Amino acid sequence: GGAEAARLNGMRPLAMLGMVGLALCGLLLAQYVTVLWMMLLEALHIPYASTGLDLPTTTQGATLMVLSVAVLPGVCEEFLFRGAMLGAFERLGTKKAIVLTAVLFTLWHGSLSGVPAELFTGLMLGYVAFAFDSVYAAITYHTVHNAAIVLMNVYSAGAEVTAEEEALLAQGTFAY
Repeated sequence: GGAEAARLNGMRPLAMLGMVGLALCGLLLAQYVTVLWMMLLEALHIPYASTGLDLPTTTQGATLMVLSVAVLPGVCEEFLFRGAMLGAFERLGTKKAIVLTAVLFTLWHGSLSGVPAELFTGLMLGYVAFAFDSVYAAITYHTVHNAAIVLMNVYSAGAEVTAEEEALLAQGTFAY
């Protein structure tokens, strides 16, 4: 059935709260892996494009950015990848379905610098969708993950950067 394949089962509030904590822990791990990945790319002299966004300076702008960069993609991408695709690929086996949708999720984002983080996040999203038998678990994880990235970037954009830090950043991720 379509509803069962799409995992439209509800979640308990405590499970949703656990998903928030898991998403924040997963984000930390994804950020560390991304830094290591970027250091490797720089060491191998492989160019990669930074996907920086213009960050808002007002609360209203930050709220709109969270809605457009965190909530909307979190809902839409999860209904596509963990709702429709994961259910469709499930006949190949659970592990294969999770890996296949994670790889497609990574390719969908199209960022060389984000490959390990997006692959890890895609694997986590597939896992939580299966573990909780609910696409809403993946939506919660994805939305919290993206919202935390937006809010960290908005907050850190207001921080002062010393001349020494700027010089190190110009030398590359490893130097910094």
